[in-house]
Amino acid sequence: MSTTQYKASAVDHAIMESRREVYKGWKILVEISGASRYEDAAVCMYAPRIVVTEQLSIGFRELDVATEHSFLTPAQCLQGGMMIARDFIDRRG
Repeated sequence: MSTTQYKASAVDHAIMESRREVYKGWKILVEISGASRYEDAAVCMYAPRIVVTEQLSIGFRELDVATEHSFLTPAQCLQGGMMIARDFIDRRG
């Protein structure tokens, strides 16, 4: 009988956090990107993954908002991601 051993690894629960909001009729979802985790916590930067949903007359459209911003803490990442999303919506509207 063959058995497989898995090496236990720490899970950064901050990466699983997300924030949702409605702004000017658009739905915003900000998640912390899974690519944000580094082995050396001293240099860990958190990058937001931002998705906005535009309501249309015939349905909706989801748009990924590209950003190169990164943040030092998960809370700053979520807050900064919301600010980036609101700015994106303001420029489109």
